[in-house]
Amino acid sequence: TTFRDLTRLLLAEVKRLRPLRPVMERELLRRVVERALSNDQLRYFADAARRSAFITLLADHIHELQRGDISASAYARIRPPQANEDEHRELAHLYSEYERLLAAHALTDEDGSHRAARDLLTTSDTSAFRALNLVVVDGFTDFTPTQHDILRLLATRANQLLIALPTDSSE
Repeated sequence: TTFRDLTRLLLAEVKRLRPLRPVMERELLRRVVERALSNDQLRYFADAARRSAFITLLADHIHELQRGDISASAYARIRPPQANEDEHRELAHLYSEYERLLAAHALTDEDGSHRAARDLLTTSDTSAFRALNLVVVDGFTDFTPTQHDILRLLATRANQLLIALPTDSSE
């Protein structure tokens, strides 16, 4: 199975989060940006935020943070040396508002689903994954921190974990 399918299996047991499709994710981000613009909370990104490509770039930025397991609150505390302070503050605000809306409506995007599945494996004894004999991982060249956590947690429930590593075919 894929990590996406594994996540869906895990979250199907609890049914507390509804998956957010990419088109709805962009719509939610669009609403977050429109609200920030109307409340005069975007100065650095005011012009860019009115362009449709901004939503795509914002979604990509948020996904990169999520894949690194960086929450909105952690991101707000980060002070990248090369980043403009206004730019960082506005991105942190948009990310925070996006996460707030997801939580308020019990929604989860794909990266959030992986984190929720990891948290579920950490805190509960899910029936489908209670006692595993063998876990085999194949077809991956790298893993996100959240995927590492999921594999670690599955390994504690399995008798055996096998990870196939790619080889250099030129040899």
